[in-house]
Amino acid sequence: LTKLLRITDLTDYALKDVNLEYLKRHSAATKALEDHYPGLLGSSIVNNPPTWCNATWKVIKHLFPKRVQERVAFVSPNKNPKDAKCFLKYVVRENLWEKFGGNNPEWPPASPSQLWKGK
Repeated sequence: LTKLLRITDLTDYALKDVNLEYLKRHSAATKALEDHYPGLLGSSIVNNPPTWCNATWKVIKHLFPKRVQERVAFVSPNKNPKDAKCFLKYVVRENLWEKFGGNNPEWPPASPSQLWKGK
């Protein structure tokens, strides 16, 4: 069974950048996915979260069931190289971008249309 992996990169994200309209739409889309495709949502990795985000999660995570807590990971692979293990469950280190603790220097990734150019 295929599971969805959601990666949210919060590098250089500040509290002033929070967009409530986006959060409402994101929440509605996630609920619709769960309603129509139960079990599709696998894990969620939050990369390079700001300190306030980590603190908030540590406080509210106890309000969620253990199965939800286990599917959410807050990682900072540039500060703690061991955090790259979260990504290495899904992609080999050679293909993982340096930004996420891997060896691939290409960032941003090429658009899919670039893959077929010249063929």
